Amino acid sequence: MEAIRFTWSRSSLKYVVPAALLVVAFVNPPVEEAISLNPLPYMLSHYGLVLAGLLLGFSTFRTSLRARRWTLVVGLIPIVAWHLPYLFALGAAFIWGRVLDELTITLGGLLVGASLRLFSFNFKVILFILYMVADTALSFLFMFYSYPYTRNAIPFSPYTSPSQFFVTGVTMIVLMNAFLGYVAYLFFKKLSIL
Repeated sequence: MEAIRFTWSRSSLKYVVPAALLVVAFVNPPVEEAISLNPLPYMLSHYGLVLAGLLLGFSTFRTSLRARRWTLVVGLIPIVAWHLPYLFALGAAFIWGRVLDELTITLGGLLVGASLRLFSFNFKVILFILYMVADTALSFLFMFYSYPYTRNAIPFSPYTSPSQFFVTGVTMIVLMNAFLGYVAYLFFKKLSIL
């Protein structure tokens, strides 16, 4: 029995095209250069590439019922790992680290997206809440204690000052709230309240 399989239909295009646009928007020379100067484009690229992977996985791949949990866990590992200080600095400082980051974080999103259809609505809500809590914690860490991400803690980090992370943390909070608002809108629309 296959753990994950490729599926394609005409409706897949409405997910694949935005996913491809996200990859093009965040994997290009100007963004790559900006990443080594400022953590904001780095975090925005993480959001974009995870979303691209989610869209591709959700629209073109399926996991088996037995493999869904492992597919989800394996997909989450690189997404979480690249936000730890050492790996974060590695991806920001070196092009080979960034290539590895971009590939594995997109693949992680793909695996998570491939497993989502088989989970209950309640489990998806729990995953969404966990994402919001984790991203909020990282935002606050960036705003109030970004020292572990700077050159003071990691010698090869391209980020020299904790103040570089404050705007990144605030932007993450704004984007999370916008995403939360969009999800709430979709939820209430589905319930025919809006």
